[in-house]
Amino acid sequence: RGSETVVDKTVRNTFQLAPEHFQINNPSWSKELKSLTENVCQSLGVQAQLKVEARLYKLLLYEEGSFFAPHRDSEKEEGMFGTLIVVLPSQFTGGELVVKHKGKTEIFEQAGSSSFGSQYSAFYADCKHELRKLTSGHRLCLVYNLVKTSLGLRPMAADNSSLLKRLKAASSQWGQQFDGKKLVLMTEHLYTPAGIKNGKGSAKYKGDDAAVVELLELAIEKGADIEYDHGTVSLSETGYGEEDGYGRWGGGSFTWVEATDRDLSLDLSNWGCVDISEDEEMVPETFFEDQEPDDETFEPTGNEGVNAERQYAD
Repeated sequence: RGSETVVDKTVRNTFQLAPEHFQINNPSWSKELKSLTENVCQSLGVQAQLKVEARLYKLLLYEEGSFFAPHRDSEKEEGMFGTLIVVLPSQFTGGELVVKHKGKTEIFEQAGSSSFGSQYSAFYADCKHELRKLTSGHRLCLVYNLVKTSLGLRPMAADNSSLLKRLKAASSQWGQQFDGKKLVLMTEHLYTPAGIKNGKGSAKYKGDDAAVVELLELAIEKGADIEYDHGTVSLSETGYGEEDGYGRWGGGSFTWVEATDRDLSLDLSNWGCVDISEDEEMVPETFFEDQEPDDETFEPTGNEGVNAERQYAD
């Protein structure tokens, strides 16, 4: 209850130590924890401008037969909104962590990779969770409170039930009136092909991008007729520029003036290369207006002016 620890072995059967009774002597741990906290906050969809600290709460040791019955974490300090659990190298079987929220269930099976490496899981405090009974061995873990330390609303798990209904209805209507058009939603973050190929589901993505993909996956689970893929949008423009100074003979420079032709394409991971309409399919349609080109070339042609080409990819 709050900052007070009450042990009820019908609810939780485990050994525990408060932070004042043990030490973490690894000199690199603070840096690793900071990086881990940033990654966790991105995955949870916490607003990027909020400052968050992971504050050590307990060291827990589970043995054969130990468990933690379904419960929600109480707010142990002001600003706490979630829990981070780091499972230290330890050998055990069983002990699956089950997290539930608004009809969705995630099961973290960490026993198989626990012997020689650390693992982590994180969730919002209002998510109901449990640790299933250990069937053998010992599970050793550090528990941290995720605490908001800056101004702003406290992060919390989203209730997407209403949005899911609207998305499912919209996809049904779209399917009935489908004319071949697609929705090309530009991401907020850049991703490598390897990261997309090797990642799984919304875990491939960051921040708001991950939240959008998770919503799509939930809608598909609920029966929405939706398919999605990840790719790279490429824009090639031809036009003309103007010469500043003495051009290529005097070491001068060129300035882009106007595009006379634009070619837009989308290369998808699973479906290959397809054409897209910038005005009708891309969101936002003005995405490339504020972007710097990846490549830009100018070719003076005497009295005809300066031909120009530039390419974008995102």
